[in-house]
Amino acid sequence: MKKIFGALTTVILCISMVSLFGFAVTAQNSDSWPMFHYDLTHTGYSNTKAPSSNQTLWTFIANSEVWSSPTLANGIVYVGSFDHNVYALNATTGVKIWKFSTGGEIFSSPAIINGIVYIGSSDHQIYGLNASNGALIWNYTTGNEVQCSPTVSGGVVYIGSSDGNLYALNAVNGIGVWNFTTGGDIISAPALSNGVLYFGSYDKKVYALNSSTGSQKWSYKTGGVTESSPVVANGMVFIGSDKTYALNAESGASVWNFTGTGYNVCVQASPAYANGLVYTRWSH
Repeated sequence: MKKIFGALTTVILCISMVSLFGFAVTAQNSDSWPMFHYDLTHTGYSNTKAPSSNQTLWTFIANSEVWSSPTLANGIVYVGSFDHNVYALNATTGVKIWKFSTGGEIFSSPAIINGIVYIGSSDHQIYGLNASNGALIWNYTTGNEVQCSPTVSGGVVYIGSSDGNLYALNAVNGIGVWNFTTGGDIISAPALSNGVLYFGSYDKKVYALNSSTGSQKWSYKTGGVTESSPVVANGMVFIGSDKTYALNAESGASVWNFTGTGYNVCVQASPAYANGLVYTRWSH
């Protein structure tokens, strides 16, 4: 049995809200889940076996809501909270190893690559933290809140801000490499495939950029703001907005779209992909 982590994340958040803003883990796996939706293309799919029961192994109580999706590396769970803290928890016991305090609420889901935790905060900062002890390595100031989850590859951190910019930062020291400006907030975590970054913006567009230079390859106009993060698979980009869109990854041309039923339908959730199927949900 396989697992789609997008669905598991929703369960974790629901448990968190009910359990006095705590953070509950219902399964322990030996492999890592190093960034939002698992991999660079954000499939949300892992070959790890799913749990055989819904037994809760442990619960960690934060001081406020937990909207950040947890990530896992080297036996440690990393997650942010509305209480302004980034937490590192023992994946087996749930015991806190360290916490790092930022100046704002944390929506962003951490990424852990090469011993560094990358995460954004509503205090306008992007942080690089030591994964072992939580010590600050660097921080980068943007022009607004950073609710976007980072994507890290090839020594570069890619992350958006509500100032309308998609930033590429040096993963070691946080120095800016390039930035690309859109017409709205960016909370859509960029997906990376074959040297191209894909993400959405509140300006009702989906973008494809050259990951090395930040130059625009194409953009596609949707019918609503885009909070959803894209999935890239089989030469297509799947992303939610006013509906779920399937776009040609090379050209940005529309392949198909799907509209749910209900009043004021919107697709805030990020789709997952496995075995030729796209999993998505909509709000109304």
